[in-house]
Amino acid sequence: MLTIQFFGDISLSGLYCIPTNHIAVRNNLADIERQLEPCHIRIGNWETPLIGNGELNTRKKYLLTTTPEAADLISPLQLNIVTLANNHIYDAGYSGVLQTIEFLTRKNISYCGFGFTKEEAQMPFVVSRDGVTVALLNYIGTEAIDYLSLPSNSGVHVNELHEQNVIRDIHELKNKVDHIIVSCHWGRDIHYEPPIEHRYLARKFIEEGASLVYGGQSHIQLGYETWGDGLIFYSLGDFLFSPINIANGDFFWTQPPQTRKIGVPTVIFTKKTIALKSWKYFIQHELSILISVDDKELDNRTYKHNFFNNLLFNDNKYIAKIASLKNFKNSKTQ
Repeated sequence: MLTIQFFGDISLSGLYCIPTNHIAVRNNLADIERQLEPCHIRIGNWETPLIGNGELNTRKKYLLTTTPEAADLISPLQLNIVTLANNHIYDAGYSGVLQTIEFLTRKNISYCGFGFTKEEAQMPFVVSRDGVTVALLNYIGTEAIDYLSLPSNSGVHVNELHEQNVIRDIHELKNKVDHIIVSCHWGRDIHYEPPIEHRYLARKFIEEGASLVYGGQSHIQLGYETWGDGLIFYSLGDFLFSPINIANGDFFWTQPPQTRKIGVPTVIFTKKTIALKSWKYFIQHELSILISVDDKELDNRTYKHNFFNNLLFNDNKYIAKIASLKNFKNSKTQ
């Protein structure tokens, strides 16, 4: 049996970089770690490169960068692997990428979805325990690629999400491992339900052999569902996310209250099966401190992230939308 815990987007920028906040944040994350289910592997989306030599990707307006001291605040969480195929990995330029990789290596945190060659960026992360082998594939969607603004001569690569490429990767792996996880950094900011294209793709990836598909980028927790023998978390939203730094040095935070709702799922993988064991819920409070809440409190605050389930994934409505999407795709190829 292999137990894996999944965290949403992590950006230790902005307020986290202020030294007077460090003790409170570190203590808070240590407390959070004690409240989480025991597990073998913890996976998060690392969305804030270290500052490097101070250069910034001036092709972008909204930048996420952090300091080595602020990045180290994540230590109590005991992450094992981070996904890097996201729209902020190059915000601090090439030197920021190098410092980020050096930091992760020093902390014994593996990564995937990124590389200094295209082939490296496409490599899966594979973990085995107690006879169960799981592979993680990480991709960035075309919408998020627009936000990345990666120069052609950057010297770095992220693993881009194209339907046939993901299916190819799943097929290459599915006879070599027991389970495949597909992580997608996709969509636009601030969505309250997953786009129909994401529902089509996530279900397709499960049908082609993936056991679990999960997403990020929306800043908001979206619905989850079982599909066949697999699980889909359409977006885990944010886990830790400070106000964003604009290129002129200002900060802004205009995200709606739904972005402050945090959910961390724990999933059990056996040789043949996958099962959602539990969710742990938090609310983001001042200085991005997380407060634990239970199901009843979430219901009272209308924060419970899976409230879409009875509405969003109505099969009749879904099938009609899928038919529309397929018709659209067919029209594009004619």
